[in-house]
Parts: sequence; structure tokens; C-alpha cells
Amino acid sequence: AVDRFHLFCSRHNLSLDALPPGILSLYADALLHDGLKLATVRTLVSVVSRYLDWCRKNGGDLPLLSNPDLPKAERALPNTVSPEVLTAFLAIASRLHEPVRTSLLLMPFCGLRSFELVNLRITDISRVVYPATSTRHGGDMLAFSVIGKGRKHRKVPLIADGRTLLINFLQTWRRQQSGPYLFPMSKGSPISPRTLRHYIKDDI
Repeated sequence: AVDRFHLFCSRHNLSLDALPPGILSLYADALLHDGLKLATVRTLVSVVSRYLDWCRKNGGDLPLLSNPDLPKAERALPNTVSPEVLTAFLAIASRLHEPVRTSLLLMPFCGLRSFELVNLRITDISRVVYPATSTRHGGDMLAFSVIGKGRKHRKVPLIADGRTLLINFLQTWRRQQSGPYLFPMSKGSPISPRTLRHYIKDDI
């Protein structure tokens, strides 16, 4: 590891007593560019850092270097819903009764978690106006005011197809119901996330 670092310094005309502050980060970038794996890069840079500390403690006239800005560990991309699974999901949801049908159908159009969706109230629906830009016409859209994880509040827009679905729901089945929740069940309580999962877990 040390020999490799010396070769790197020699190639760039750097002497150990005049190393720039970010040299370890630059060295890590060079190793990654050479095709080394992240774990190997971390090991090599760690060895070099300890070597330079040892030289300094034993009388070497070396500059004090900052900690290297190493890249973060590589993470696998999260699983995404394939077009086939999404089509099957929408087909199953379309055959169900209200309010399960619309609550499930709305999920892909707003990206809400199931527990966020079922706790929506009528008053959580609002109209959001967005201005025109050089690449987009101005307009308006519906959005949900949501209290999510950590009790954090955010506004979640509903894309066009979801807007049509929601308006139809409000003008038909939901108009005949009472209570504050957007998706009420018996006795005015909201539908539960467990109910939503019950209808799709065995079919998809």
C-alpha cells in the first residue's frame, strides 16, 4: 500500500514533505478510477494514513493532513414495482368494493404509505397552483396534506390520472357517507392498512 502511494506521488511530482491537504481524497479517487473496489480503496487509504502518521511521529517533516473524504459504501438500489406487477395491482384493485377500491387505486398516483393514505381526512385535500416556467405551462393540481413518519408534515401532489379518480370517488360513493375521513368504514372509523393488505397480498 505504501509503495503504491509513493508511486502515485512520484507520478504527480509530489514530495512527502509538501503534500496538499486533500491528497488522501485525491488518492482515493485515483484508486477508484483505476477500477479498484471500494473496500480495497478504503483499506489502502487507511494504511497510507497510518504510515504518514507514523512518519510524522518519528521525526519526519510531514504536513498534517485532513481526514480523507472517502466515498460512501455502495448500496443496492431499492426494489421498484415492475410494469407487470403494477398492472396486476391496478386490475385487482379495480374489482374491489369501495372505499378499498379507490384507496388502493390512488396509491400509485400519489406515492403515500398505506397508513398515511387511510388516515386522510376530507379537509386534507387542497388545490395547489404552480406558476408557468420556460418549459412548463402554469396550472393547478390536487394535493394531500400528510403527517408522516416522525410527525413531519408535507404536501403530496396527486398526478393527473389520480385527480380524475379522486373527483369521481368524491362525487359518487363518498358523497353518501358521513364522517371526516376520506375512506371511512363502519361507524365512521377509517379503513385500516391491514384491510388494504388483506385484499392484495395473496393475489400479487
